Amino acid sequence: MFDAFRKVVNADPTLSRLSRYYSVHFTLSIDQQSWHFDVQDGALVSLSTESDNLAAFVLTLDANSWEEFGKPTPAPGYHDISAMIDQRHARLSGDLFPWMANMTFVKSIIRHLRNHYETLCREGSLK
Repeated sequence: MFDAFRKVVNADPTLSRLSRYYSVHFTLSIDQQSWHFDVQDGALVSLSTESDNLAAFVLTLDANSWEEFGKPTPAPGYHDISAMIDQRHARLSGDLFPWMANMTFVKSIIRHLRNHYETLCREGSLK
């Protein structure tokens, strides 16, 4: 279902270099929809909507914040996940160490999701 997205993320050479020793389960929640990411040794192994309750941390946004983040030129405070957390447009909960240790990697995965979000919605992958 998310195979095409997983291939895009894993094909990014910068991400592979940044995170080759990083393993984490994390969740991105937008309104009532949640996506559960499983990263092993820097590779996105799975992405699903089925909860496994293994998430080290959860990033939560409302639909309006996600929509603003997805614009070609987001408003100030919506241009980056860290800025959204700082401005309280997003909330980060759980074990923050895995987030802080590889924040660039996680933010890049979320940026890839933002860039492919419309295509994934059209295909029905994100429903």
